[in-house]
Amino acid sequence: MEKFQIARKEALRRIKAADHMLTQTFNLVKDTRLLISVFSNLRIGVESTVASILHYDRAFKKIPPFHDNFGSKLNHFSNTSARLHKMERWVPFLAKINELFERHKGSPIEFTKNNSFIICDDHYNLRTVTVKDLKQFIDDAKQFYAEAEKITICLLYTSPSPRDRTRSRMPSSA
Repeated sequence: MEKFQIARKEALRRIKAADHMLTQTFNLVKDTRLLISVFSNLRIGVESTVASILHYDRAFKKIPPFHDNFGSKLNHFSNTSARLHKMERWVPFLAKINELFERHKGSPIEFTKNNSFIICDDHYNLRTVTVKDLKQFIDDAKQFYAEAEKITICLLYTSPSPRDRTRSRMPSSA
């Protein structure tokens, strides 16, 4: 399995997990601490979606190598793959997820209250993420994933093998 296929599979798994935790588990247990796990799964799902596109483009030598962290992937995606695949509209969404992740990662204090989780930075600026925000992020992540999936559904198996340019991998009955 290619790197982009592995990343795409992980993206789907994480986005589904975030959706399930928010729409099913959270509604049953009403524990606001779950919201942080929802966001973490969502962030990994979005990062894996970006990675799937970047690895796909890299496999076909459309882009140069990139570093394996979300900020670097986001920057690389914004400057190359987003334009290549006409996905520029997703860059603000991805930047917002990255900004929240960076705040979450560097936050000295986080707490949950009233179906929200609150991130406090070093200067005591608060950023509230509500259930409604998370639902919208998950909906956006699903749409972003769907577009990425269309790009990364690979035609490797219908193209001639790089090892044998004379034969196709396409079944003879096709």
